[in-house]
Amino acid sequence: AFPDSGRRAAYQFSLAIMELSSHTLITTVETNDTYKCDVHALVQSAVFQQLIRQADDLRLKLTCLARYLLRNMPVGQDSISHSLNSSDSVQLIPHIYSVAEKILMTGCHSEVCCDLVEKACWTALEARHVEVGCFLSEKQLEMMETSCSNSRDVGLVERHVTALVLMGRSCLVLQQKPSVAQTYYARALQLMEGVGDVNKVFFQHFYERVVPDLAACYQEQRHFSDAERLYLSCLSVLEGSPHSDQYEVLAMLNNLALMYEKAGQFHCAIDIYQQALHRAQSAAGMEVLRSTMMHNLGLCLIEVGGHVRAIGILEQSLTIMRQWRSGEHTDVADVLRLLSNCYSSCGDLPKATGLAEEAVSIIRQTHDPRHPTVAVFISQLAACYESSGNVDKAIRLNEQSVDILRSNQPSSKEHLCGALNNLGLCYFTKNMLREAITTIEESVTLTLPFLPKLHPSVATTFYNLGVCYEKTGDMHRAMELYRESLSIREYILPVHVETASVLNRLAHCVFQQGEVTECFQLFLKSHRILAQVSPVSEAMAEACYYLGVCYMKRSRLREAEEALKEAVRIYKTVYPAGHPYITRVEELLHHVRQRTYGY
Repeated sequence: AFPDSGRRAAYQFSLAIMELSSHTLITTVETNDTYKCDVHALVQSAVFQQLIRQADDLRLKLTCLARYLLRNMPVGQDSISHSLNSSDSVQLIPHIYSVAEKILMTGCHSEVCCDLVEKACWTALEARHVEVGCFLSEKQLEMMETSCSNSRDVGLVERHVTALVLMGRSCLVLQQKPSVAQTYYARALQLMEGVGDVNKVFFQHFYERVVPDLAACYQEQRHFSDAERLYLSCLSVLEGSPHSDQYEVLAMLNNLALMYEKAGQFHCAIDIYQQALHRAQSAAGMEVLRSTMMHNLGLCLIEVGGHVRAIGILEQSLTIMRQWRSGEHTDVADVLRLLSNCYSSCGDLPKATGLAEEAVSIIRQTHDPRHPTVAVFISQLAACYESSGNVDKAIRLNEQSVDILRSNQPSSKEHLCGALNNLGLCYFTKNMLREAITTIEESVTLTLPFLPKLHPSVATTFYNLGVCYEKTGDMHRAMELYRESLSIREYILPVHVETASVLNRLAHCVFQQGEVTECFQLFLKSHRILAQVSPVSEAMAEACYYLGVCYMKRSRLREAEEALKEAVRIYKTVYPAGHPYITRVEELLHHVRQRTYGY
């Protein structure tokens, strides 16, 4: 009966009546002290059910339920991570999903109901509840496009944009379809631009939400230059706006650094993290974000071999995490896992194993046993056991990790590559060469399509496979793989102990083929690197020994003597007296002196 101009007003008025009625019902229930602390008792109580039955309109009942659930799990993406790690809040999640589905099926558009559906979508995304998340985001978008199509009303456009963002996030995070997600984010930007000239604050608010997600789509498709452009654009908007706060700027710097990390540009990422952490020191209320950036910085330092420096930063992150998160929080477990990696690389295996066991214990309490995150943590624990000599236990754990990750494809492909690599190394240690080669070659096949060619993980995989082929006697194939690994290492980490290790292995193979000149050049390059980063190490002693051999073959006996003397000195530092390596070098040194001095 209303004319077109009055229909929206009448509709809004009816929603207002519904909101007021639901508020009255909830207030009545919440004044009953019996139900204030027990969420489930309250929802299922006779008082609550009686009040619900008094509401004849189904939409009013749903609005009432939505308001109650939102009061117990406040709206806002930042609160969701905490909610998922709180046992009381976790019990509410099935109620939220159920009510959200009913809202979508009945088309209830009240403000509270829309808030609850958004809350349910964000929760499903955060918890990786694939089936529920995909259903809710798809149905919510259908509802918004039916009710908000072609609207210039800022409130309705905001709902529509949020629905597009959630659908995009569902495609990106749950379905692993970044190209599809990109189309939803592009549509969200078009809607925003339609009202941006009217409401600048609205435009900026959603620009900060949509553009980083769109950049993440480019990032997942390895279009890193496009992702970088969008992140820098958003950062420029944030830093130039009076409405932005320091937290938003720092969060965007964190996103930019994560993109560089994904692209394998670890030094760029490290510089950004350090810049952001410096700015965060003088800002209040940034503890959790600072801890997150420290975690990410520690991870980058591990990738470039800076394990000692990473320990100090990760210990700071862990201290903050324990203060601001529960002891059984996933973030705490992840810092423990990275610290385990660092201590293992530094040779403190008891400390590394203890940290890995604590991390696995936390993850098993907070995740389903078949969740891919559990597999990642099991793999780190397996690495500790393998380094400690308990290879059989390491193999069992790695096989368990691989089995879980295979069942979670394609979202766990990157982690599966690492687990296969670790399992292959365990097989190699047990001299199961055929199994080792097959396993690591599968890791190579999976790794190359989604990691940048110049990524440390790619270099490590090539190196490990080369070691296996060298053990089988296939020197030609081993040298090919070592050269592949070396080309990556020299580009991203030209002066690093792992680069020197690859040079040593390649030089050893070349020496076996009788190519003394190339062998000499490779060991000389390794020696120069190790003199800067690890002058007293087994790798340095090996380089000195083979340099001595090469000098001797070239009849440069004085230089051979100096190189072998250095090898003996270093071997005596890193190995106990009487070790076969020391004996071997001393015998060769004696032979050189006989030829040089006649004694």
